[in-house]
Amino acid sequence: MMKPTASGNHSGAGARRVAVWLVVAATLTMGVVGGGAGCTLLAAKRPAATPTPTNGLPQEYVIDVGDVLEILVWRNEALSRVVTVRPDGKISLPLLNDVQAAGLTPMQLKEQVAQQLKKFKELPEVSVIVNDAKSQVIYVMGQVAKPGSYPLGPMGPNATVLQAIAGAGGFTPFADRNNIAVIRKDKKAAREQRLRVNYQAILSGRSTQGNVTLHAGDTIIVP
Repeated sequence: MMKPTASGNHSGAGARRVAVWLVVAATLTMGVVGGGAGCTLLAAKRPAATPTPTNGLPQEYVIDVGDVLEILVWRNEALSRVVTVRPDGKISLPLLNDVQAAGLTPMQLKEQVAQQLKKFKELPEVSVIVNDAKSQVIYVMGQVAKPGSYPLGPMGPNATVLQAIAGAGGFTPFADRNNIAVIRKDKKAAREQRLRVNYQAILSGRSTQGNVTLHAGDTIIVP
């Protein structure tokens, strides 16, 4: 049997080294190509900034006293809370104590909470959800089948007096349909505004201006 020569040993070792380097190079190449996907996967675990959900309310909805809000801080249940806006317009949150909420949109409150949390947590991801817009109600009183308070949300953003009366079961036989009044509080002027609605004129087509678009807090009185 012939023994391998020294040159043959060197050739075999060299071939093995070349093979190893080819495997290493291929592995590194795959790592570089796949690196972008890997980074994308890691980045995807952190939620992208999205508009704050408001459960059907318009984005410009202004938070008011009585609203129930859900404050979510990503990956931090201890800082997340369901809170009700107090009569002073504020909410209480861990670390931050009292935070002004009334008068702000959900997006503005989100940014305010995130800004204050930066003192305790690097780049906090915050969401503000309006769970229950308690302030978004109107009142229908007097000669209707079901007097009471009604949420504006189900009626849509442009709810009118006639829609509200229909939602309250319609008129009783004794209702004065020509002298319906809408009482509206003007917070800026600290006074009440009285709007007259003539149902018969609207129904006949003689006037559509009286079918007032409702605001939160309006009271409809059917004498």
